Parts: sequence; C-alpha cells; structure tokens
Amino acid sequence: MTADPTTARDLDRGGLPATAALVATLALSIAAGWLDLRLYGGIGLLVSTVFVLGCVTTVLTVRRRGVLLVMLSTPLVPIIAILVVVLAFTPRDPDTTVQLLATARPVIAHFPAIVGTTALVVVLGVTRLVLNRRAAAA
Repeated sequence: MTADPTTARDLDRGGLPATAALVATLALSIAAGWLDLRLYGGIGLLVSTVFVLGCVTTVLTVRRRGVLLVMLSTPLVPIIAILVVVLAFTPRDPDTTVQLLATARPVIAHFPAIVGTTALVVVLGVTRLVLNRRAAAA
C-alpha cells in the first residue's frame, strides 16, 4: 500500500511562517506611515492601503497553522505601526496629555479600516481553513 502524498501534514508545509509575514506587514506599514508623514504631513490613506493589502496577502500566504495567529494579530499591526510612526517621527511635546492625544488621534481615525480589514482577514482565514480541511479529508 502506498502513502497518499496529499496528507494534512503535506498541505501544511507550503507558505510563509506567520511571524515573518506579520513582521513584514508591520515593517511595510511603518514605512508607509513614514512616507505618508513626509509627503502629506499626516498619517492617512497610504498607511491604510498598505495595511489592508499586507494583511490580505499575509493571510493568503502563511502556513495553515499560522492562519489563526494572523487573524488574531491583524488589529495590532496598524496600531503598533501608527504608534511607532507617531512616536519616532513626529516632534515630541513636553506635555504628556498632548502627546497621548497626538498619538491616539491617528489610531482612532484609522479604526474603521482596522475593523474592516480584521473582518476581511477573518473571513479569508476561515475560508482557507475550511477549504484546507476539505482537501485533507478528500
């Protein structure tokens, strides 16, 4: 009797490691935030676009066992990227309250994009897991 080459273990081998894909998405989001800040003076559409494309690409290219990690950490990527950009590349205010408000404002402004992207990534991730499970069972 020969072994079936399409076992569940073989289906899990392709793809990127989840942490590497998330770090790449985070790095691209930080770079987009820096560029957005330099070109337009604020964090705007460029960050949202890169974040959405990066997260969708990440959930579609990671290994099957990393899909859940990507789905759970999707909202953290833009929040961390925006905080890094604001804290590293904008002038500091000595007043702590002003600094906290300056940091929170871009995160709040991007909240609809964060929620929408998280929902999209969860739908894609669940679909991918279901399709992988069906392929492994067949």
